[in-house]
Amino acid sequence: MAEDQVGKADFLRNLFMFDKLTDSQIETLASHATVRSFNRGNIIYSQGDPATHFYILWAGKARLITSRGKDLPKKNLALLIYGDFFGEDSFSVAKRLDSAVALESTDVFEIDRNDLVALFDQAPEFKKMVVATADSRQLVRQRQFAWLGDEEAVYLVNRRHEVFLVLRSILPILLGLVSLALLAFSAAAKNSILAAFSLGLGVLTLAWLVWTYFDWENDYYIVTSQRVMWREKIILLYESRHEAPLDAVLSTKKVYNPSLYRLFKYATVIVNTYTGSIAMKRSQRPDLFILYVDGLKVRSHEVSKQISDQAMESAIRRRLGMPIDQEEGEHIPGSPQAKSRQKEQSPSFWKDFSKFFYMRFAEGNQITYRKHWIVLMRKTILPLLIDLSLLFLAGFLWAKGILHGTVAIVIWMPFFIGVSLWWLYRLIDWHNDLYILTSDTIIDIDQKPFIRTERRVAKLENILSLEHAREGFLGMMLNYGTVTINIGAEKFLFQKVSNPVEVQYEIFDRMNEVRRHKQEDEAINERDRVANWLAIFTKQLEELEDLEKKPKEDEVSE
Repeated sequence: MAEDQVGKADFLRNLFMFDKLTDSQIETLASHATVRSFNRGNIIYSQGDPATHFYILWAGKARLITSRGKDLPKKNLALLIYGDFFGEDSFSVAKRLDSAVALESTDVFEIDRNDLVALFDQAPEFKKMVVATADSRQLVRQRQFAWLGDEEAVYLVNRRHEVFLVLRSILPILLGLVSLALLAFSAAAKNSILAAFSLGLGVLTLAWLVWTYFDWENDYYIVTSQRVMWREKIILLYESRHEAPLDAVLSTKKVYNPSLYRLFKYATVIVNTYTGSIAMKRSQRPDLFILYVDGLKVRSHEVSKQISDQAMESAIRRRLGMPIDQEEGEHIPGSPQAKSRQKEQSPSFWKDFSKFFYMRFAEGNQITYRKHWIVLMRKTILPLLIDLSLLFLAGFLWAKGILHGTVAIVIWMPFFIGVSLWWLYRLIDWHNDLYILTSDTIIDIDQKPFIRTERRVAKLENILSLEHAREGFLGMMLNYGTVTINIGAEKFLFQKVSNPVEVQYEIFDRMNEVRRHKQEDEAINERDRVANWLAIFTKQLEELEDLEKKPKEDEVSE
């Protein structure tokens, strides 16, 4: 029992999330932990169950699943691996907000909520981390982030520090007080014009104050199991997302004013990547943000090594003809199936014809994007208006008896055909500009009809970072923008595409898939090579043993 206690303490001690705990606190936490084991598909707890315990995943994998209603589809909330904690909603609600299901043979530490609350009093930094992750996951439940992948878990969502919301609110609050003073004065003076002005000023001030809050509330700094991200949004004007995979992060640093940091605990976190830096400006909880980025990056390497070691063991056992313990990969009941992001296209003449104007369509494994229809309108609006004007003019002149056959053929008809060809050229020019996403490449085709065609191709595995931006009122209202794909010193721009958030997600999703397959192929080749070496070594040992036995057998026969 003592050895089991030491093993639990050593496990917790090696997790970056428990760096702030002392040895005695870790031993206390381990002593309160009851180890529970679950088989593949077992429910650890269900949504709506009493929230009485906190969990730390010791071995295996689990998934958090949430649903907003009985008839609504379930949604993956997080994929959990060793060292992750969950069930943190037990500190804020009486009943579970999600379900936890084991994806394979899984061992967890189960800790009573009251035991952990007692530890919080001794370790306030640990409490901040648990509460911050609980708040972040609750935000994920509420917002249902469309860009979040099925195999991705959100660990921390930060915002700009609250002090900057207060600072930006000072001016509208002062104007609001002025409007109240003017309203009181106008009531005393019985001045209806001044009263109307003060009411209008008050309404505008209130709108300004509400806009200021939502502008602050919509900006996020996010760390997930796969990436680090800055999402910025200015209501009705601008939206962008800057992100990089964790394996592209080179370093992190904190930039701050010491006096202000001591007072308000905010700083700018700089995440340096291969293509530049992502600045999380004036972030709340900067130390926790850095802890998660650095810790998750290290852990991803450790998990990869652990998976590689397990696969190596299986390859060696298979090569030597030894039995292999494998768990079957069937879908777990109650867990949502991974959804395909490709839209099915039914074969139809009109469907194929209408595809001419599609801004996004999928064929097999290939997704093609075009620029938003607003770009088409801007390209074709002038020749279209001229053509309509010519038609109106022709009708007017025909009614007046001015436009007869010779005039129409010599003057009006060539001009009308010329403008129509101009309109058609602009239409084809829009249609021929394509951004293509395949299973392993991105392609940018810029084709000027009858003039030139430029085709740029890049491998998905070479992408270092992605970002998107929606600018201006029309960009926000019509949901179009530019996705920037950084590949070394080169940039690919998917300009003015519809729903840039979805486009960025689809690229990121396929990029991760390509990298995963490449790593798996390299690992398989390496495992097979080592397994062959060991098989050859084993065979040589057997031959050596036979040679050593042969003289002894000869001596016995003599």
